[in-house]
Amino acid sequence: MKSMDDELKNKIVRTIKFYEENCDTMQNEIKHLRKGISELARLQMGFSSDWDDKVCFFNEVINDDVDAIIIKQKLSSVVSALNTLLEKNSEKIVDDSDLTILSKKINEHLRELLHCLKTPPEFANQLVAIEKTLEHNLNASLLIQVIDEIKILAIELFGKEQGQLKFLLEKITTQLFQVNNYLKTTFEHNKNSKEERNKLELGIQTTLDNIQSNMSSATSIDQLIDYLNKSLNCISSQIQSYKEAEDLRLQSYESQINELQKKMMSFEEENAQMKKTILDQSIQINLDTLTKIANRNFYNISIKKAYSRWQTTGVNIVLALADIDHFKNINDKYGHLTGDKVLMKIASIFQDSMRSIDFLARYGGEEFVIIFEGLSLEQTKAKLESLRCEIENFHFLFRGNRVPVTVSFGLTNIIQGDDTDSLFMRADEALYTAKNNGRNQIVTWEGFVA
Repeated sequence: MKSMDDELKNKIVRTIKFYEENCDTMQNEIKHLRKGISELARLQMGFSSDWDDKVCFFNEVINDDVDAIIIKQKLSSVVSALNTLLEKNSEKIVDDSDLTILSKKINEHLRELLHCLKTPPEFANQLVAIEKTLEHNLNASLLIQVIDEIKILAIELFGKEQGQLKFLLEKITTQLFQVNNYLKTTFEHNKNSKEERNKLELGIQTTLDNIQSNMSSATSIDQLIDYLNKSLNCISSQIQSYKEAEDLRLQSYESQINELQKKMMSFEEENAQMKKTILDQSIQINLDTLTKIANRNFYNISIKKAYSRWQTTGVNIVLALADIDHFKNINDKYGHLTGDKVLMKIASIFQDSMRSIDFLARYGGEEFVIIFEGLSLEQTKAKLESLRCEIENFHFLFRGNRVPVTVSFGLTNIIQGDDTDSLFMRADEALYTAKNNGRNQIVTWEGFVA
């Protein structure tokens, strides 16, 4: 009986020990699982809102419950839900490759890039093909295709311009060689001319010496006169030969000079054309294709120059940002062509009111930026208020019906410690406030008082 009791006790002890060991193992697993879920919950969110919610929910569940069976059940449930989400997201990722991913603004930037590439007639077909593609929204595959086409076009244009430049440099080199040859020829001619002149002088001097010698040996006047006549004829012949040789040299000079002048004039014309081409390309790079005013690239250059002037002279700078209100609705309701006309007209209204020292640019989309130098914040605000009213009262028409158009402004003036970025950020913040406060208004950065 005692041995049975001992055996039963031992069995109970072994069973308890077994369950204790398994419980310890399970507790360790639960501990690691909690830690893993906690780390997962701290990862960057945004892959999927459902995913984010499930992870956060499970993080709370596993830390609240202590019963292993309940945790196991909930774990199984959540894992199943997460697997379903993963399958949905993987399907969604595949579908997203066929969805539109580029906005009209990106298409517009690509068009501006195309415009900056000055394309000669022989590249017209490539340009038209790319522009037609840009008339539609771009998905991922089309984006890669368009970028490749623009890259190929740019490389071909660069190669053409390099070829033109190489041709011009070769022509310059040839003309410099011709000038050098002319100088060498002139030097040789001068050398020959000097030798001929010395030869003439020597011949005349020899003849004069002979005359003097023969005068003393002449036996009669007739003999002397005869010798003098022969000597004078000899001198005359020498002078005539020299003159003819000089005339030939002068004719050669004139011919070479005329030829050289023609070539130099041709070179100057080509050089002027090259300068014009470079200037045109520079203007195009800095010009907005639609509104024909400065673009964002030119603004970046101009604001740096204005900032340097402010550092040197202390003349005040006021930066204004303007944004057409509800412009997307105008495009959606009346079409992009009407939207383009609105942009062009507003740019024209702005441009007509600018002083010669003011700078206006289309920053992008429906947003404009203006640099005012030498005006106070109050003076600038009054000027912009006049523009705001003019735009609000202007009759933009679509098929005979008026299209309501208004503009919001944000402006600020430069202060000590500013750089161009901080100046722009304040103006942008003021514009953001104007949009949030109801639009069609002007907000200054100073306390955001409209």
